[in-house]
Amino acid sequence: MQFSHRVMIHKNELNESEQEIVRFIQDNPNEVISNSIQDLASVLFMHPTTIVRLAKKLDYTGFAEMKHELRTEQQQLDKIRNQTKNNEAPKIDLAEYLSNTTVEKIVSLIEKARDVHFYGIGNSQFLCEISAKQLRCTDKRSHYYQHRHDMLYSIHELKAGDLIFVISMSGESESLNDVARLVKKTEATLISLTHITPNTLSEIADINLYCYAPINYIHNYDVTNRTYAMATLYRIIEKYWQYHI
Repeated sequence: MQFSHRVMIHKNELNESEQEIVRFIQDNPNEVISNSIQDLASVLFMHPTTIVRLAKKLDYTGFAEMKHELRTEQQQLDKIRNQTKNNEAPKIDLAEYLSNTTVEKIVSLIEKARDVHFYGIGNSQFLCEISAKQLRCTDKRSHYYQHRHDMLYSIHELKAGDLIFVISMSGESESLNDVARLVKKTEATLISLTHITPNTLSEIADINLYCYAPINYIHNYDVTNRTYAMATLYRIIEKYWQYHI
């Protein structure tokens, strides 16, 4: 898992000193890679144990592993830049964004839910339709919506334990975020699916799912690649099928 992803997951656990270290690492990855923990501590005017504590909070075994992983990330970024120059799609490992534990947790929520709802607008609507239909084949009550007013109406019918997936690659759609805020006032569980960047929707949701889907426009037309979003949803639904077919 990339450094920035770990920071997003654990951001609420970091104190001010650790946040300062994170900012330095994000701004100066090559300096971190090429120096010792003592050198880094000296630059930051902190004790080395503070840096080690941060590394462990981010689920590294220590500074050495964090440094090694940062070096690997920089090498991967260089490969992606070269692929982009050659018009190749970067190769993404889905497991990096979706752990088995998360899959099992969401499958359990689907099993317990009376109804599962998928909310999305624009080019994300087809993800909602496909996912809802894939759950219906096992007689799970699942719903998708073509219009926002239908989403709003469905919120009034939500019960405790119902499950809502809100799909937005940017996580910054005001119309969807307003819907998500209304869902949060109910006893339903809200799951967001967005590109792996800090965004408003993921802050609203109870559970965050991430995929690789950087926003892309050509002549003001949304051509964002949603392949990994579909793969994320399919992996969860496929696991649900294993228990119910």
